Amino acid sequence: MNWFQKVASTESLLAPPRQYPGVGNERGEPVYDGIARYDDEFGSSRYVYYVSGQAVSGLQVVSRDGSNALIANVFTDPNFRHQRYATLLLEQANQDFDQVEHSQYMNEHSEGWRDSQGNK
Repeated sequence: MNWFQKVASTESLLAPPRQYPGVGNERGEPVYDGIARYDDEFGSSRYVYYVSGQAVSGLQVVSRDGSNALIANVFTDPNFRHQRYATLLLEQANQDFDQVEHSQYMNEHSEGWRDSQGNK
């Protein structure tokens, strides 16, 4: 798998800190259960939900000003879908930023998840 394929793979959102392709040197540490946040110097914040030490869901937002963020990527392991993990990550991002918006560039799965959040 080349660099672009790794970046394009939303599954890579579950990578350990400092191993997510295409972003800078992330700050943050994993947790055993719950949400970890990894930030880089370029405005990327990656939220990862852990269950018993396993990364099961990830959400990446980007922000130029540290106040307004745009959702760049979302992924949940298929074995853990429909358990609200991505929703919990979005709720955390909404607490951390004044405004979090969905990207206009979405596939059908992204649109379905966005719509389930009550945002159209």
